[in-house]
Amino acid sequence: MYEYGKAGEPIRLVMIEDNPGDILLVREVLDNQNLACEMQTYSTGEAAVEAFGRWMAEGCDAPNLVLLDWNLPMIGGATVLRKLREWSYFRSTPVAILTSSRSPRDRDEAFRLGATQYIEKPLDLDSFIDVVGREVRELLGLTGAAAAAP
Repeated sequence: MYEYGKAGEPIRLVMIEDNPGDILLVREVLDNQNLACEMQTYSTGEAAVEAFGRWMAEGCDAPNLVLLDWNLPMIGGATVLRKLREWSYFRSTPVAILTSSRSPRDRDEAFRLGATQYIEKPLDLDSFIDVVGREVRELLGLTGAAAAAP
């Protein structure tokens, strides 16, 4: 299994997603990519923002990557992203929007607010695993032959 960071420290990934099926698919992607990963999930933007606030107060390490659904109920992805980028604690954390939205307006707004990447959820399983796996590895700086080796 790939060891991330110093001394084999696992990847700290946060996924903010209200669809349990998409969460399961991302877990499948991580397993398929042989990534040692601690994944925390939040089904609402409110819960994620509250957790991030606690992490800052407690001095916890920021996650290595945030996967954020754009179309969340109540507090949407735009609000969550705006809040993350306001806090200097999370400013350098890569945030990938993982969404079913194909709207150029949503894409433009996400990048304007500080998204690192905008990933449209593929509709079929094989494409989802391939695309999301490739994007996650790239966002974590795990591209190339050495990084791809399990």
